[in-house]
Amino acid sequence: PYSGTLTQDTTWTADNVYLISGDVTVPLGVTLTINAGAVIKFQALSDDSSGGNDTARSELIITNGSLIAEGTPSEPIILTSNTGTPAAGDWGGIRHTGNGQLTLRYATIEYATLGVDYRVDGGFIVAPVIENSTIRDSTGRGLYLEGKGGVNLTASIINNVVHGHSSEGIYVAATETNTAITATVTNNHVYSNNRSGIYLESSSYSNSAFTALVNNNQVHDNYYYGIHTNSRSTTNDVQIVGNTVYSITNSSSWGIYVDNRGNSSRLEMVNNTVY
Repeated sequence: PYSGTLTQDTTWTADNVYLISGDVTVPLGVTLTINAGAVIKFQALSDDSSGGNDTARSELIITNGSLIAEGTPSEPIILTSNTGTPAAGDWGGIRHTGNGQLTLRYATIEYATLGVDYRVDGGFIVAPVIENSTIRDSTGRGLYLEGKGGVNLTASIINNVVHGHSSEGIYVAATETNTAITATVTNNHVYSNNRSGIYLESSSYSNSAFTALVNNNQVHDNYYYGIHTNSRSTTNDVQIVGNTVYSITNSSSWGIYVDNRGNSSRLEMVNNTVY
């Protein structure tokens, strides 16, 4: 079983099935590369390190290091529970902090307490990529990206399937002074989440900027709003284009809800289908 802090660049390959018994931590200066076809199984409801955010579940924790996981359509990467009857909350999910690289392509992340939790604080320039992946069946959010404290964050969230979460499917947040967020949320299928499908939020701090392109997403059967943007940065540029949103299960919520404020604020909302 694998557990502990990596001390050097490490590659996980398709030649092995990796059983994770405790938190695996990728520290500053270290890169964990996961090759196409690799299968990583987390021991259910167990953490032999008793560390991380969840001392009872194993997590993949990237603390200023980098995670590069690139599968292919025929050989996706799988991060899952090791039990024969997996359930949401079996393991702790992927937690990424600091200014290291995050690249996920053709990866499946399932049965965790959260899918991917990515948070960067400070004056860094970062560009997380989550593309062509499936994030499903967690007890928290599917994909959470937060930038604050002056970070310049450009996020590519494209061609993913995100469903079955007890909270939001996709959540992007910008907070604090001088923070700049550019989020491209395109061609995702987001459904059956117990809060909003896609939620984009920026707080009202000085010299902050929030730019979002939300286009061509299929969003349905979420409990609250299908697409919800709450943009209060100094500068906002929000485009919601060509999405299909339907079947909101809470009758007091809406398909698309937009609160777009700021000294310089632009909203484009065209060619969406809502029913």
